[in-house]
Amino acid sequence: MGTGKRRRFGEQDQLGLLAEDQFFTRLTEVGWPRLEPRKDLGEDVLVQIYDEGVSTGLSFYVQVKGSRDVERRKGKRQAEVIKYPVEVKDLEHWEVQTPLVLLVVWDVGTQQGYWETVPRLVKTLDKKGKGWRKKGEVTVEVPVAQRMDDVGVHHLRREVANYWVPLVAGKGPFRLTLSFPKTEQGMEMLRRFKHGLDRGERIVFEGEAIPGVITPEWHQRLYGDDGVTQQLVIEPKGRDELTPPVSVEIQSGAGIAVIPYVELLATTRGRKLLRLSNEHQEIPWQFVVSTDEHDELTLKFTQKHFGRTVQEAKEATAFLLAASSPGGRIRIRDFRSKEIIFQREIPTIRGFYDVAKERQSILDKLSFIEPWIEKFGPLNLRDGVRDADAKAIGFLYDIRRDGKTRRVTTLSGTVTPDSRELPTDVDFDIVINVSKYDVNFFDLTIPVGRVKETVQDKARFVPHFNQAIAEAKKIGQPVPVQIDDLPVIVECLDWPPPHDRLYDIASIQSGYFTLAQALEAGFTSADQLQIEERVESYAGGKVFRLVQFPPTNEHEDLVVTWLLTDKKAVFSHDTALALHELSDILPARQHITLPPGYEMPEGVELGPRVAVYDGVVDPSEITWMGPTPFTKPLRTLRDCIEKHLSPDLIDQAIEDALTRGLISRTEAQSLQAMRVKSA
Repeated sequence: MGTGKRRRFGEQDQLGLLAEDQFFTRLTEVGWPRLEPRKDLGEDVLVQIYDEGVSTGLSFYVQVKGSRDVERRKGKRQAEVIKYPVEVKDLEHWEVQTPLVLLVVWDVGTQQGYWETVPRLVKTLDKKGKGWRKKGEVTVEVPVAQRMDDVGVHHLRREVANYWVPLVAGKGPFRLTLSFPKTEQGMEMLRRFKHGLDRGERIVFEGEAIPGVITPEWHQRLYGDDGVTQQLVIEPKGRDELTPPVSVEIQSGAGIAVIPYVELLATTRGRKLLRLSNEHQEIPWQFVVSTDEHDELTLKFTQKHFGRTVQEAKEATAFLLAASSPGGRIRIRDFRSKEIIFQREIPTIRGFYDVAKERQSILDKLSFIEPWIEKFGPLNLRDGVRDADAKAIGFLYDIRRDGKTRRVTTLSGTVTPDSRELPTDVDFDIVINVSKYDVNFFDLTIPVGRVKETVQDKARFVPHFNQAIAEAKKIGQPVPVQIDDLPVIVECLDWPPPHDRLYDIASIQSGYFTLAQALEAGFTSADQLQIEERVESYAGGKVFRLVQFPPTNEHEDLVVTWLLTDKKAVFSHDTALALHELSDILPARQHITLPPGYEMPEGVELGPRVAVYDGVVDPSEITWMGPTPFTKPLRTLRDCIEKHLSPDLIDQAIEDALTRGLISRTEAQSLQAMRVKSA
């Protein structure tokens, strides 16, 4: 670009002039005139593009480099490029020019030129690293395929037009008109076009089956006669756009389950078809919301995986449990405003209830032991819980909660002729001490430490053992002994201190525990408990709360009552009705149901604020709020009718339950008949 001092006119200058003369002769053949060089740009020459003698308004600057050895400048490993050295200061100067700058390497021997735009040269250098800008000279790569022949000139025209389009078109819409011939083929193209727009599909026209494309006047001026269109691709608008996040909940007889954060992505967006999905999310449940040409809205959901973490797996399982229970109703809420934007009754997913209940039990146990085992490595539940893992979870849960568990094992060993036979007429314990006991699950090894195994089936163990000793003495050699399916009690000797055990107990009871539970955890008295732990007492010192668990809701007093009954109470009748928010009832007392014949622990009195009913509550009739159980809507309404609750409240409660999908219409009719009969 001549921004430094000029050299003496030599062979390279002569070569440059010859290259320029040949290059501009080629431009003259094309009909593109050049203007005089700009003084501030040195050797740059402005070229204007004309179309059959009419100016298109397109122009570009050109920098011509002459060469006699283009073949030798081709890369050894990349024969498709010509390597040419340029000064970095010149390249950076060309880069910032408003018009497009073109670098041309012209072979004066073959009278053929090769070109590349400066923005592309810079982009290629940047991909290799930014360090090139600190050099004095750099080698650029010009494609061999981009010649100054007719094909290359046509390509160059498109490149210049593409460069100017954003400036000419501005930010406004770029409108095209498609013309479909009134032939059988044209009508078929039109049908495909409308069908694609309706369904939000990608439309591709190729070969002879391409409609006419009419562009704006300025576009025609820039691109001219661009030849025959070989392919026309119409991409659907609005695909891959995120909608505002939502939460998805199901309310059924099993309670309420929520997937708290769901991102719905528009995977299809047509005039008559819309499909939103969260399949890009890594959460267990996949939701697909779609509308058809009749504006019918459908929602489908499937479980993609078990859940990566314990909490995620519990949420997914609770959702499956709610979906597989009768009376299900699904709602989609705006994540921020909590406004319901879609709701519908859902059919019961039959056959999954028992599976979900079993999963829930396993995950509750895993959640209990997770704080203890997480230091040994992360858990990945994505592929589910295998049978062996479930057994290991049950084992760790028992020893973590109780310090011992019962299991069936295989006992193997060797007896020698010197071994002593076990007596058959004396009561004694058969104890096996294991110095190092490990449990393997989810690709983790959990060291349990020292354990003591006490044999429970001595009637089978002793004869088997003594028989092996007799055989060893008979042959004078050691004899192997193996007893399969032997029940044992496994006790963990390296158990955590009382504080840790008490914390584990309280953490699943909203921070509350009984004195009896504290004693089971290892405390010797209430005095020791109150000295060593920060607690608050309730019910005359029979129930306590660790102060690091502050009360979280207005129903904490239910936990105290539940613990006073040794966790045998199920909240029912008026209390359950209020917990379900059915009717406007405001019970003055707590209502609980206890098993027939149950006797309260010694010294425990519930007082006049608790109404007690005798009855059997099946586990299938129970739902939970935190740690406390209460009856499900159908059982609750039946109990209230039998108790002769106010008919107005009963009618209101039945209507609320039916409206919210907690009971079926048949169940509502049965309850109304029951109410009339009991009146």
